[in-house]
Amino acid sequence: MVEKQRDPEALWEGFLSSVEGEVSAHVVDTWFRPIHCREWNDGTVVLEVRDHFFRDWLNDHYLDFVRDGLETAAGEGVAIEWAVNPNLAEKTV
Repeated sequence: MVEKQRDPEALWEGFLSSVEGEVSAHVVDTWFRPIHCREWNDGTVVLEVRDHFFRDWLNDHYLDFVRDGLETAAGEGVAIEWAVNPNLAEKTV
């Protein structure tokens, strides 16, 4: 079986573009823009966030919204995996 690898940055930009009219700019800027889409392989999307709190909050409040938006942008079903990368905190300050 051949693994499908795609452009994760293009996928995330497509997601951001599609949700800008669905939620407030504050939600997009606070919760979605700081996320880094690290990988998109074989239907799995790995999203990097700056800390465990950020990951847990997104998982509890926006998991279905993010998955649905990514599936729309990808044109296929996706599974989401979270990765914590403290270096991302430096980029958002």
